[in-house]
Amino acid sequence: MQQMMLASNYSPSSIKVYVSEVRYLLSYYPQKDPLTLEQDDVICYIRWLQLQYRCSWAKIHLCFCGCKFLFRRIIGKPLNLGSIILPRKEHKLPVVMTQQEVQTLFDQVPGLKHRMILKLIYSAGLRLSELKQLRIEDIDSKNMRIRIRRGKGNKERFTLLSAPLLEELRCYYKDYRPQTFLFNGQTKGKPVSDRIIQWIMYRACKRAAFDTHYSIHSLRHSFATHLLESGIDLVTIQKLMGHGNIHTTLVYLHVQRNRIKTIPNPIDWMYGTADRSK
Repeated sequence: MQQMMLASNYSPSSIKVYVSEVRYLLSYYPQKDPLTLEQDDVICYIRWLQLQYRCSWAKIHLCFCGCKFLFRRIIGKPLNLGSIILPRKEHKLPVVMTQQEVQTLFDQVPGLKHRMILKLIYSAGLRLSELKQLRIEDIDSKNMRIRIRRGKGNKERFTLLSAPLLEELRCYYKDYRPQTFLFNGQTKGKPVSDRIIQWIMYRACKRAAFDTHYSIHSLRHSFATHLLESGIDLVTIQKLMGHGNIHTTLVYLHVQRNRIKTIPNPIDWMYGTADRSK
């Protein structure tokens, strides 16, 4: 399965997750030949996950995707579960930082390399996986843009490169002399690990003593929201974020602080503090 996914150009993260989910499924049926699995077997397994562990929508969806690949490409049978087992998707608003909180966060990161990691994620709206895979040649200083070669769905795009940040990146390059990847890990030829990046964010948030729990992805959400609040149109933000559907980008309308502040409350008319003509 892993080799077939590689040949189909799936991303490393998708391969890791799908293979892991299928292994869990097969361990649930240790006495069965994987090629004899039926759709009802998958339904029973996912029902068990829901009842035993109360798994989230995201977990169930990943399990479904892994099983779907197994059935379609390995077993050679369709897997048409649809709404039979999939719970309704949880619609949660993204957690967004204020610009002042972002500045405070950066001030709590002592090392240049670690600070550059967080700044680049925020300033370019990167996913964690995209930051890891950045190579030195992806920083296009001539056109002031960053090339994302393997974004979600293996899509390529360009995003913003900040001029002041570029100068800091040059200082970082002189000090660290990275090879291949812009941010190397401890193993030669490998990028920085997910765990290290998450640890950098965790430590910075703890030092800043934020009341809200922020994650690495909060920086990406903040990038999009702050662009929207500054007047950048949704289509441009969609392209910068690498969203396949504009509806994904529309969610940032719900977390705009500045926009909400400017909307007149209907009850204000009763108090005579709002213009009735608007």
